[in-house]
Amino acid sequence: SNLGDQRQADNQRLQAGLFAGWAKFRLQDGSSGFYNSEFKEVVKTLALDPDAFKEGLDQPGVKMRKWSHSGKLAPWCSLCWKWLDEGHLRSDAHKKRLTNVKAEVD
Repeated sequence: SNLGDQRQADNQRLQAGLFAGWAKFRLQDGSSGFYNSEFKEVVKTLALDPDAFKEGLDQPGVKMRKWSHSGKLAPWCSLCWKWLDEGHLRSDAHKKRLTNVKAEVD
């Protein structure tokens, strides 16, 4: 079923690092969703907005946040506190913060 496939996909996404911070919850009426305590956001499913920028998702500090336009998820740069898009990914400020984070890890 489509619902079963969606649940399986959501569970796989929860296990992926990109969706860290999201926890599944169930309401008394039996419906479920996902909650992110860091951002205090709730979404029905861990679906990436089809229009979301998809480059750089594996970079440190990239998290998924609820995109207000669609209610789905889009990449958020927690290093700079900005939505991840091409302009931000290529900005000097982002590159500098990314270099600093990588230097801390090494």
